[in-house]
Amino acid sequence: MPKSYDPKILAYLKKPDNLPFVLEIGEYALKIREDMPNEVWCDIVKGLNASRLKPRADRKFNLPANADLEKVELHGRPSQLGAKTAQQLVFDIEMVKFDEEFYIWIGTKWQAPEKTNSPTYRMSEIIKLRTAMENDQDGYQFDPPYWVCGRYTWPPTSKVKFVSECAESKDKIVETTVTSFWRMVHQHWAQLEKANKALRRFKK
Repeated sequence: MPKSYDPKILAYLKKPDNLPFVLEIGEYALKIREDMPNEVWCDIVKGLNASRLKPRADRKFNLPANADLEKVELHGRPSQLGAKTAQQLVFDIEMVKFDEEFYIWIGTKWQAPEKTNSPTYRMSEIIKLRTAMENDQDGYQFDPPYWVCGRYTWPPTSKVKFVSECAESKDKIVETTVTSFWRMVHQHWAQLEKANKALRRFKK
C-alpha cells in the first residue's frame, strides 16, 4: 500500500528555504534505515560466536563467523551431516527486513522446503521434535514449508519502526536473539540430531 503524506507538511518541506536541507537529511535517513538493521545483524553474529552459552567444543556446530548482509540467515548445523542427503534440518536465525515487514525469527528449518502434506512430517522423530517445540514455554509454532517450528525473537513491525526501536533497545534486541537461539539449541539439540539421522535413512 502506498504511503500517505500530509499535504501541509509536504508543502512546507518543498519551500525554497527548506528543500535543500530536506533533501540532504533524506539521504542520511535512507543510509540510517539500511545501516541500523545491518548493525544489529552483525552484532547478533558476534554475540553468537562470543556467547558462553555456545555448545561444548566437542559438539560439531557450524556457524558463520561473519555476517552475510545480503542473505541475512544463519544456519547452525548441530552435527557433521556426512553423506549428502535430499533433506536435513538446521537451527536457524532469519532476519526479514522489508520496508513494511521487519522481524527476527528463530527455529528449526528444512534444508529444502517440505509441503505441509509431506509424509516426512509423519516420521516419529519429526513428530517428537515438533511436539517438543510446540510444548516449549517459548512458544514455537508449526510453520511449513520452510520450518518445522519457529518463533519471533523480535515481533513483526515496519523497518522504520524497527530503526527507532534500535536507537533505544539495540543491545536488548541482540541479547534476546542470541540467548533465545542458544536456549533453543540446548533444549532441542538431541531430538534434532535424531531427526537428521532418521532423514538420512528415509525415502519418500
